[in-house]
Amino acid sequence: MDIRYYKEYSHILERDMEFKIFGNGGKLCLAFAPQNGRFFDFAENGMVDCVSEWIERGMLTIACPDSLDQISWSDSDGDGRCRAENQERWFAYVTDELLPRLRELTDTGAAGKAMTTGCSMGAVHAGNFFFRRPDLFDTV
Repeated sequence: MDIRYYKEYSHILERDMEFKIFGNGGKLCLAFAPQNGRFFDFAENGMVDCVSEWIERGMLTIACPDSLDQISWSDSDGDGRCRAENQERWFAYVTDELLPRLRELTDTGAAGKAMTTGCSMGAVHAGNFFFRRPDLFDTV
C-alpha cells in the first residue's frame, strides 16, 4: 500500500500541520481521528486495514489530517469565542488548503467530491464537513 507522510506549513493556521495519505486513486476520503487524536490514530487503530482492499485496488484514498481539538472542542477552560475561532480556522484549513493539496498529491480526480469519515469526535467532524460543504463532500 502506498503510504505517505507530510508535515507542511498552513498559512491559515500559521503553524505546521501533519497528515498521512493511504493509497493514490479512486474516491478521496478524509478520515478524522477521535477527540484529541492525531493524524496517525485512524490507521493505528486498524481503520485503514478495514478498507485496505479498496485502497489496494485504487478505488479509495484515505487522508488523515491532524485536528485542533485541544484548542477548540476540548479546551473546556478556554474562552468560548477563541475556541470557536480556532475551530473555524481549522475548518478553513481543511477545505481551503488541505483538500486542494490532497488533490495535487493524489490521483483522486480534481473535479470529484470527497467523502468524510471518523470515529467519536472524528465522526462529528466528518458530519460537520459533509453538511456545511456539500459542494466539496458527497458522502459521510
